[in-house]
Amino acid sequence: MSLLVLGCTAAWFAALPSSCLELAYFGLKLLHCGLGVDWMKIVLAAVPLITTRIPPLSIALLAGQMKKDGHTVRSFDFNIETYHAVEPELKSYWTFYKGFQWLDDAHFRDFIYPNIIAKNLEAWASKILKQKPDVVGISVTKSPAAMHLARVLKEKKPRVKIVIGGPRCTKISNDSEMVPGPYFDAVVHHEGETCLSELVRQYELTGKLRAVPGTSVLGDDGTISHEGLREPVMDLNAMPFPDFDDMPLKLYVDADYPAANDLELPFYTSRGCPARCNFCMDYKMWDVKYRQKSPQRIIAEMEYLYERYGMDRFYLIELIFNGHHGRMRELATELAKRKHRFTFWGHGRIDPRLDVETLQLLKDAGFRWFIFGLESGSDRVLNLMRKGYGKETASKVLRAMKQVGINCSVNIVTGFPGETWGEFFETVQFIHDHRDCLSMPPAVMECCATQGSDIYLYPEKFGIEVTSGRGIDERGWRSVDGKNTLEVRLLRKEMMHKVFKELDFGKSVDTTPAAAQRPLSPTAHNGQ
Repeated sequence: MSLLVLGCTAAWFAALPSSCLELAYFGLKLLHCGLGVDWMKIVLAAVPLITTRIPPLSIALLAGQMKKDGHTVRSFDFNIETYHAVEPELKSYWTFYKGFQWLDDAHFRDFIYPNIIAKNLEAWASKILKQKPDVVGISVTKSPAAMHLARVLKEKKPRVKIVIGGPRCTKISNDSEMVPGPYFDAVVHHEGETCLSELVRQYELTGKLRAVPGTSVLGDDGTISHEGLREPVMDLNAMPFPDFDDMPLKLYVDADYPAANDLELPFYTSRGCPARCNFCMDYKMWDVKYRQKSPQRIIAEMEYLYERYGMDRFYLIELIFNGHHGRMRELATELAKRKHRFTFWGHGRIDPRLDVETLQLLKDAGFRWFIFGLESGSDRVLNLMRKGYGKETASKVLRAMKQVGINCSVNIVTGFPGETWGEFFETVQFIHDHRDCLSMPPAVMECCATQGSDIYLYPEKFGIEVTSGRGIDERGWRSVDGKNTLEVRLLRKEMMHKVFKELDFGKSVDTTPAAAQRPLSPTAHNGQ
């Protein structure tokens, strides 16, 4: 009887104008509660490749939102399940340096897909469909694995609604494959919590997926509808807590150092980044605006996660922890005052305000490790990158870190457009001179013209060669003068690795979570 009533109710709501849907939603919610019927059944899935160190924060955030909305939710992390399921010799595909092979289309097609993905697709699909979901949400990274899962799900259950989202789906990425089609019904282009919440609400009310701001939806007639951009959520305090209930927390392990089993939870205090580095598109992905949770909300969330999951170590999954200096100090002061046992670590930006007094305050609050995007030891290259600081400032910050006893590591980007061999050696010299300040060798990456970054959008400005009709090869780009090629960048990267391997870097502080003493996976943020 209740299903019949609900079916008729949905059909009636489908005829309502959009202005009435909000009121109708609350009416239907009351009806569901009175009949003792659940809302929709939602399945959320993460697939390779993301880091194996921590559970996917993106899935946990969506699960928290869906449960807040009253839906039945089941979450799966097929990335960690697959890592543990593959043969030992294949586990290296989740490590830092081999992880990039997932981005090689030919290697993925010829080796990764038949040996890793294809062997697990049926099991993934069976687990999802066993839940009898109304909607399946899949987090998409640069790896094509999500596309294959969507295909198998549609082949087995054509009527199930599949929604995808993630960094690859953002408008700034402008990925031509990330549009609704035969294998997925909707694409979320902006922050997932609000977009998916409203998208599912529309489906609940009308029995049809209707595009809402920040999404694209495939209609019954085969046309794709868009509802434009969505304003970013400015009040992060209003977002629900992440839900890790379905995550197999004991399975998470660092693929680079599997013997070091240091369980921690991903966490974020902010979204966006106030910096505007020319090689980066991440700040654009977050709609440019930098937003933060209040110190009170951050502490309340940490306390909740500790009480629910027994976790007191947190890895900050965000672009920058010290984006607002005053608020960071306020948080540190409050944490130190409460004498919590929490420890946390994450990415930061070189900032002259990171002096000894500020860093001591952070240490007293439980902060244990800064990963800085140093990128170069040449003032001219730092200026070309638009980093906003010089090597003298970087030197002072690194030396203050050592004095206080907070661990520190840096990332280097080699082969930025315009970098000379002399400037490359300047960076090597800078690392050599500050090796006692660094707790581990730098993580070195060759410069990529990432889609959406300024060097990708304005190649002529940076002296990058543009091939007519083909645009720019993100990884294989070359300079107009032919002096900066992928081969040159890889050579510089390899030279740095060999030099840094021979250097005696400073020792990490014992109180630091061991996971922080290791380089980040290339996919550490993907799907997080």
